[in-house]
Amino acid sequence: MTYPTKPDAAYDYVSYQAGYPTTPLPAAQVAADFAEHKTSIDEVVEFLQVSHRSDGLLQSGVVDPQSLSTATVALIGGWTPRGTWVTATAYAASDVVEYPAASGNAYVCVTAHTSGTFATDRAADMWQSITALRPDDNIDFTGDNTFAGTSTFNDAVDINAATTFDGTTTFGAAFTATFSGNVTLDGTGKTFSAGSGVTVDLDGAAAVLVPTATAGDNDTTAASTAFVYNEFALRYGRNVLINGDFAIDQRNAGASKTLTAGAAIAYCVDRWYASCTGANVTVQQVAGTSPNPYALKFTGLAGNTGVLLGQRIEAADAAHLYNQTVYVSLQVKSSSLTSLTWTAYYANTADTFSSKTQIATGTISSISSTLASKSFSFSAGTGVTTGLCIEFTGGALLGSQTLQIENVQLEINQVTPFERVPYAERLARCKRYCVRRKATAVTQLALPGFSYITNTQQNYIDRFDVEMRAAPTFSVSATTDFYQVANATTTAATGLTLSVADKWGAFLVCANVSFGSNVPSLLASQNSSAWMQYEAEL
Repeated sequence: MTYPTKPDAAYDYVSYQAGYPTTPLPAAQVAADFAEHKTSIDEVVEFLQVSHRSDGLLQSGVVDPQSLSTATVALIGGWTPRGTWVTATAYAASDVVEYPAASGNAYVCVTAHTSGTFATDRAADMWQSITALRPDDNIDFTGDNTFAGTSTFNDAVDINAATTFDGTTTFGAAFTATFSGNVTLDGTGKTFSAGSGVTVDLDGAAAVLVPTATAGDNDTTAASTAFVYNEFALRYGRNVLINGDFAIDQRNAGASKTLTAGAAIAYCVDRWYASCTGANVTVQQVAGTSPNPYALKFTGLAGNTGVLLGQRIEAADAAHLYNQTVYVSLQVKSSSLTSLTWTAYYANTADTFSSKTQIATGTISSISSTLASKSFSFSAGTGVTTGLCIEFTGGALLGSQTLQIENVQLEINQVTPFERVPYAERLARCKRYCVRRKATAVTQLALPGFSYITNTQQNYIDRFDVEMRAAPTFSVSATTDFYQVANATTTAATGLTLSVADKWGAFLVCANVSFGSNVPSLLASQNSSAWMQYEAEL
């Protein structure tokens, strides 16, 4: 801070008054002089506040070792200022150093020694801090520290050892942090204004600071760069993948699905597609490893040469990954495979993965027959705004060899515990891409309908539970699995097909000459294996 500005008293009011005794003083000049004096007074007040408190005492930490005279040092205990700490130097008890250079952090030597590494010497209790910390200091925490009350830090903090914040701790707008030691936040109201991706330790459980505008607000595009710590410090909805725990299986209801070798990808458990080479394999939703309710399991066959599992993420859900570091975590085990290859792609055209470009690839190694957690990361780059897909490929699964995968998560910032989303919400997200109407008993599946004026065609309305990604395609188990009922007459659902559909619903059409005009009717299932499906997968 510069010294206060001295006011300029150049105008001669005495001479002016002597020459013009009946004329008022020049107002503009008086106003200008008052303004100049006010500026000087304000600067003096601000300058004093740097060094003095309101009770007249000096501000904490404003006197550093270099400011003390030899006589003063002698009066306070004979400490010897030695300037900035340097290695390979003999220090005697009562020597005072500054470390790091220009930091304002002062330490007194308590045990004579030849310096090596400051952090090591400090940990051995050869130095004792004598600096009163200020909110605006650059702080280097090289030893264990505990802050039990309300603490505010507005500048750089470098934490290299275990540090505990037990009270309300606020890091201000200029705060930056390097945390290479464990940090425990036991109090409440932990608000960070900077330090994206800082890892902390909450009573031994890994957690992360996530960008939010205000507490409880997950808008990462807001102008504010605040980072708010909450229960797990985890943003809700952080897993970009849908059905990462394989709980939703509309198509197969837990039954085994056979993958044809060399065929195109086939969707199996909701949102996940799979394929194989060499020989057919099966894929199935199975019970997971406790406490995971579900898992996805491949079972091999002689002659198989490889398997693939993947998920495509539409542009609307991938756009926020632009230029972000993406972290993928999963749990995996296999009776034979020891590694998997992962590959990330972006769609060359929005939501169209028939043409895609590789972003990154790598290896998941050390897989065994015991379920283990694995993770990897990559930069999503700029192309990800058109959609992202992540695929896992493995080598041959022969005979009854198996590969089992659980709890797959894709997120930004870092790896966090698997996100548990309510079942109803998971199901709704899956139904954006696939809706299967399935009977579990005879006549359980029924749609109300109406007939056209002509008696040769009947239309049935089907409204979707959620908005689908796009107008879907339609398929049925078999048209013979359904029949129509009208005027107490039952007849076959001849030619059951889709007439027209949008993202919210569909008209299904049957052709039959047995009904009269304007006759209400029902479309019902003949047996428990009947199903009809709308699909808008990527």
